[in-house]
Amino acid sequence: SPLPGWPSSHREMATPAAANRGAEKRNYSRDELSQFDGSSPDAPILIAICGLIYDVTPKEDMYGIGGPYSYMAGKDASRMLAKMATKDDAAKMTDPSIADLDEKEQKTLDQWIAMFQK
Repeated sequence: SPLPGWPSSHREMATPAAANRGAEKRNYSRDELSQFDGSSPDAPILIAICGLIYDVTPKEDMYGIGGPYSYMAGKDASRMLAKMATKDDAAKMTDPSIADLDEKEQKTLDQWIAMFQK
């Protein structure tokens, strides 16, 4: 399904940054991405940020089941990161749109993107 709030060129989630445990390099829908939430030991753990997918499997202790950021695994984490959402906050976020971010939230999101691109 379309990802509201993203530029039209990012409506589908792009290729994972690094293939690990067999993540196929292709576009993923949100439903497909949800399968990479850390619940399968044979599948990578992926998150999306602003239309790009990142393989966070090397940080399984952080993003895997029981990790402090596990609630972002298999999801579009853009809004969660921009708003510095806790697990409880994220559970209430049903719309991943980032169209309404204020300047501070956009700057926070940009900082997260820069960190993930390293």
